[in-house]
Amino acid sequence: GFGGDRGSTLAATLNRPTGLGIHPVTRDLWIADTGNQRLRMMFSQVGPDQHHRVFCTNGFACRVEVRGNGLQSTSRLAIVPMSQQCGEAAVASFQPGVEHNPVASEQSLLYTRKMYNLGNIDMETIGDFRMCFCNVGSVVYNVLTTCEDPGSYIKDVGILIITGPENNMDVPLVSTAGLPIDIPVIGLELSKLDRIRVVDGSVLCGRAGASSTTSALVNRAAFQGERSVGSRNMSLWAAAVLSRPGSYTVCWCRGSDDDDQALPCADDVEFRLAVVSIVVLGPTHGEQVIRMGADQDVVVIGTGLAAGDRIRIVDKGVKCGVASTSNFSMAVDPAGKVPYSMADRIANDRATWKGVRLRYSGDLKVCWCGAKDGCTTDRDFNVHALTLRVAGPRADPARGLLQAYNFTLGAEFELRLVGSNFYGKERITLVDRFTECGTFYANVFTTFLPDNRQPRGDPFETAAAAVRWNRLSFTKAALYRVCYCFCAAAGCCSTGADFSVEAAIFYVGEQQTWQSNQAELDQYVPQTPTVPVVPFQQALDVPPPSMWSEIPKDLPGVIHLRVKTRASPAHAG
Repeated sequence: GFGGDRGSTLAATLNRPTGLGIHPVTRDLWIADTGNQRLRMMFSQVGPDQHHRVFCTNGFACRVEVRGNGLQSTSRLAIVPMSQQCGEAAVASFQPGVEHNPVASEQSLLYTRKMYNLGNIDMETIGDFRMCFCNVGSVVYNVLTTCEDPGSYIKDVGILIITGPENNMDVPLVSTAGLPIDIPVIGLELSKLDRIRVVDGSVLCGRAGASSTTSALVNRAAFQGERSVGSRNMSLWAAAVLSRPGSYTVCWCRGSDDDDQALPCADDVEFRLAVVSIVVLGPTHGEQVIRMGADQDVVVIGTGLAAGDRIRIVDKGVKCGVASTSNFSMAVDPAGKVPYSMADRIANDRATWKGVRLRYSGDLKVCWCGAKDGCTTDRDFNVHALTLRVAGPRADPARGLLQAYNFTLGAEFELRLVGSNFYGKERITLVDRFTECGTFYANVFTTFLPDNRQPRGDPFETAAAAVRWNRLSFTKAALYRVCYCFCAAAGCCSTGADFSVEAAIFYVGEQQTWQSNQAELDQYVPQTPTVPVVPFQQALDVPPPSMWSEIPKDLPGVIHLRVKTRASPAHAG
């Protein structure tokens, strides 16, 4: 062999050299070593070449190869912004977002090229960056350098081009729960093969959970595949709908390698780059205990709440945003306030609908709409804002949950109502079968319950799941209703409309007649009222029977009349 055949050499003997050439850019000398049948090159200088051009992708590991002559293992490479020149005094720091910056070369015996591992790149902005070179132990500005000072990197060796998406985490997209929002990704050399995942703000991109889309994203399937529209500089995933308020992160995966071969984008580590942050305003899902049979406040807690927000109270089995969501549950008593319109009190973090009354037990959903152009369709109410735990007796005639009892005529007995979250301020009236709860006379006890037996106050005994009233006794065998009201404040439970909840139906009679009446009791399911009953209170002038033009010979049924005569002795009775 010949010295220099396998690398650089400091001394070599040429055999009949002929010809001389100069590289127009590097100024290296080229000589034909004819005797040895070799083409030799003499470097114009010791150190790295200029005009390197290296591509790396944001979010991925980056390795840079520097070529030159006499490169040493102690040499170091630094990345600085293009606005700065290598070695100038204004270079105050190295470019952030590069894991190893500056970085020493990997160990190698080659003098003509060195490899520098910059680690992972996580740039807020992508584009061109300057690569600057420094040799440890060289003299820079008459000082022996250790390559710790940015100003020691005096040699410009080329440009590092960072492709991929920009990091726009500092300027979040702001949206409202239930409303669509477009997710743009800005960058260089983007591809339709790229993928994103929208994850909860607590999830770190590249870590556990980064490849799994948050459950708050309603249309998840549309965000598992390629972008809706885009180019090499922009990708857009359109109409993301997030159902919960909070902070979210968009993690990005490079969809192709340097040879344009598709990458799977299936593992958490592949979605390593956080590119967009999203802040969603709206109600924070919670639970509220609300009392049956009393005017109550429905309170929605959240962020960015506004006067245009609307709610619908629906049954537990109804999914918010689907057909029938815009209709209220039959549990909402029209005798109270039906919350069709804006909240009675509204602040940025709290909205209150007052005077809502519920007449059935069980759980209910509050579906919320924050559409700025109006809440007019079922799909507008697509956010489950609140779960209402309705406290009170287990009463829902539409579902067969009405409680039924048998009691002995003339004997003392206690009435026990089963339910949930009893408080000790419950009130009941016991009325005749023909008096419907919630009507004008629902607050008047039946005349077949003596005054000293009427349960007018708090329950005799209260537990979370049951309340009891004792020492009840009736003077007539019949079916009776139990109308329920929750006493929320002074002056409560004073009208028939207040006793709008039918909590139970029971039979009072001789013990031997229970079996024959049990069938009627079992079959009794009162009609579910749909509108409030407005009593007719206009005075009527009715002539005495002697002036009736026709006397009916028989009556096909029983008519119950409530009669009040004028308040004078002559008309009493």
